[in-house]
Amino acid sequence: MTGLTSLDHGERIGRLEGIVEQINERLGSIETNHRRDFRWLIGLQLATWATIVGLKLFGR
Repeated sequence: MTGLTSLDHGERIGRLEGIVEQINERLGSIETNHRRDFRWLIGLQLATWATIVGLKLFGR
């Protein structure tokens, strides 16, 4: 072995747990951003569709 003590393992495990928490926070923010972008995309598509239908019905 490399001569690591249980304290060294505990520190490493603590560091890994911290990294996992940071990853979870980052993924959560990415998911929130994607939801917001998705809503904008759907809104723009509906507005475009409504404009096209309105022009077909009421346009010349």
